[in-house]
Amino acid sequence: MKAGDVSTNWIAKRGTETSNSEPTGLETGNRVSALDGWRGMSILLVLIGHFFPSTLRFLNFGTFGVECFFVLSGRLMAEILFVRSGPLSEFYLRRLSRVLPALWIFVILSWIVWSHSQFRISPADVGEALTFTYNYSASIGRHHAEIIDHIWSLCIEEHTYLLLGVGALLTRRFGLTPVSMLTVLGCASALDMTVSDLLGRHHFAEFWRTDCHLFSIVFGSLIYLCVRRGMLSEQLYRYIPPITLAAAAALSASHLPQAFVSIGTALFLSSSVSLIEYAPSFIRRVFNNRYLGSLGSMSFSVYLWQQPFAKMAMTYSSHIVRPLLLVLALAVAVVSFYTVERPSRRWLNKVIASTSSRRQAVRLDSYVRENNFLKGS
Repeated sequence: MKAGDVSTNWIAKRGTETSNSEPTGLETGNRVSALDGWRGMSILLVLIGHFFPSTLRFLNFGTFGVECFFVLSGRLMAEILFVRSGPLSEFYLRRLSRVLPALWIFVILSWIVWSHSQFRISPADVGEALTFTYNYSASIGRHHAEIIDHIWSLCIEEHTYLLLGVGALLTRRFGLTPVSMLTVLGCASALDMTVSDLLGRHHFAEFWRTDCHLFSIVFGSLIYLCVRRGMLSEQLYRYIPPITLAAAAALSASHLPQAFVSIGTALFLSSSVSLIEYAPSFIRRVFNNRYLGSLGSMSFSVYLWQQPFAKMAMTYSSHIVRPLLLVLALAVAVVSFYTVERPSRRWLNKVIASTSSRRQAVRLDSYVRENNFLKGS
């Protein structure tokens, strides 16, 4: 089976299903609606963990939700960088267009609004958040602002995107295989976290550092590419997502060493998200739910704006105040999504697409002129 040729027999067997339940994406590169549902599940877990931490204390919902986001990012980056092999300049511009406008508005408004409260943010915090160095500042023990603490995960994502882009360049220039490159990178990061855990480093010095935690995203890319290459039996496709998702939750709830839990959870979740569109129909119906998908499409704005309200919620023991603050956080996130994130992303993507079209036109014109010149000579 060639790389990228995945489960044609599987699709033929399932050809009688409705379009809502028919798996797509691995074979065609089309948008997989279940991935929006996965995003929705991820942000829902974060909200439960942040606003209602005493709910089912055996599982850290917030941490588990972030891991779900990481492996999803890995799958998506693998598709863009190693399957479609899109231009790296366009890749980086699109990543920035998705993140920077909403992030800048959030950080600057938070700095202004909470400047005279217990949640005040220092100018150093602002600079570190906007330059994606916040996670390393916290890892060396510098005091940090609680209402932008969640920026650590964005730092890890942006750093890993940069590394994956470099990895894509190396694979294209020197003929390296993406699977080999990702295996080395992921294992090195996992080893880094294991050593940090054995040395007894504090949580921020282990969990928040990119070099220790990028394996979650890298394993998401690696396992997705392995699936595309047909390295897993097609007969297992429908069983892997539910089993590995349950295994990841069980492992996260265990009291095993942190490094073992984090690495194992990332591997299980990566397997689940890589094949989520092949899950049994009742699971796909959950992830294809339009309300969960809508929440997923706004997950970045929700993730940004839930933090200050969640920190305020932690100061109240009332069972009424916390839900109200959650509703308020969601309302602000919706406003941010429709007034900042989506318009800025659409405008920047339009600019990028226009620039790309002009470059293609120039290259085509040069090619035609060169051909005409050769014919004339």
